[in-house]
Amino acid sequence: MLAGCAAGPDFQKPPAPAADSYVTPASVAGSPRLAVGADIEHDWFRIFGSSVTDELIRRALAASPTLEEAQARVTQAREQLRAQHGALLPSVDASLGASRSQGNGAVLGISSPAYRSTFGLYSTELSASYDLDLAGANRRTVESAAAKLDAANAQYQSAYITLEANVVSSAITAAALNDKIAATQAMVDADNRRLAIYEAQVQAGSIAGQAVLQLRSQMASTRATLAPLQQQLAMTRSTLATLLGEPVGEFQLPPLSLKDFRLPPEVPVSVPSELARQRPDVLLAEANLHDATAQLGMATANLYPRVTLSASYGTSTNTASDIFKPGSVIWSLGAGLTQPIFEGGRLRAQRDAAKAALDASAADYRNTVLSAFADVSNTLQALQNDATAIHDQDEALAAAQGAMGVVDAQVRHGSAAHFDLLTSQSQLQLTRIANIDAHSQQFLDVVGLYRSLGGGWWSGAPGDLAAAPPTAPAPAQTR
Repeated sequence: MLAGCAAGPDFQKPPAPAADSYVTPASVAGSPRLAVGADIEHDWFRIFGSSVTDELIRRALAASPTLEEAQARVTQAREQLRAQHGALLPSVDASLGASRSQGNGAVLGISSPAYRSTFGLYSTELSASYDLDLAGANRRTVESAAAKLDAANAQYQSAYITLEANVVSSAITAAALNDKIAATQAMVDADNRRLAIYEAQVQAGSIAGQAVLQLRSQMASTRATLAPLQQQLAMTRSTLATLLGEPVGEFQLPPLSLKDFRLPPEVPVSVPSELARQRPDVLLAEANLHDATAQLGMATANLYPRVTLSASYGTSTNTASDIFKPGSVIWSLGAGLTQPIFEGGRLRAQRDAAKAALDASAADYRNTVLSAFADVSNTLQALQNDATAIHDQDEALAAAQGAMGVVDAQVRHGSAAHFDLLTSQSQLQLTRIANIDAHSQQFLDVVGLYRSLGGGWWSGAPGDLAAAPPTAPAPAQTR
């Protein structure tokens, strides 16, 4: 009856969150529709329709050192669990010994030093021992190792979805930077053509030289924005190379543009009760809570007696030829009980510390779940704001393009000053850059939504481009 019990509390999975929504705003025009409760595909990144990004993901999953490290941690935890399972079984050892010794009479109480005795000793032994584990210390140790394996799997899952999200985000960022650089360079080229016209007009005396100076100043300001953009692109290239596990000097950034990406018309949103079973950080917090529960059981079990059974069978003889004869047989059976009596309060302090650690893990789990809900809610709110921002930025870009066309015509007809055209050109460039930023941010927030929902790691299939990572076996039973 005692062998079926284990000291300390049994771990119970935390109940699903009671909330039934993320307090999300209603969808607005220009924002993807929210499909609440829809499945999240493991290859969610395909929704953007970028074959270049899909290939980058494939390369990253095949060679990322971060993913390799996380996988090795899972293997380490799995083997440690196997090792701990050995404590639940009897241990059996075999030994074979041979020795040659010489003694004198002193060991027999004979004072004469002339007494000498030389003899050999040959022995074999097969011994076994078994801890009855009445208080369940060994079973709690196995349970703790199983929880650590769950934690390692959760960390691998986190690395898996983080890698995918970071590759997609970096690809989108690189595409936006390429577009901004192209837009800025187009403005510089247009200004160069306009400068040639202005210089010819100055020489003809039709306009003042001030217009040329103003245009040169604007061109210098525009060119000055190229270097920071190119630096950001170089840093994004380095980030992608690292994510793909390739040296930066050997990595070639593929040509990317926001035109290569499409906005999905619909995005899935997990119901709150499923979120806690999907997000790796919540699963990690749950595994840590399980581990803390098992650790409390181990600390509690140390307060109770330990009963160990032992047995041995073998032979012992002074002559090697007699080692397997019946007369050389030796054997023993035994049982031992160890009960802590005085430990200076150490064992009880360790149990109380384990209780505090369990309380801390429970609080961390609740905080992680709340943070997960807030993360999803914030991302959904961002998607709505993105749609509003894009609508406004598209209107602003159209207005800026129209305004520059009007001012350009007025300048050609002499009804507007050249300074007005320069101002209009500058405004158009700033509006175009802001428009690119708004569209790229919307793509990035869609990535953020999939990441906040767990990324679909649980729905992968073997052989797919991004097959789901392995999951831990069921935790060891404590009853």
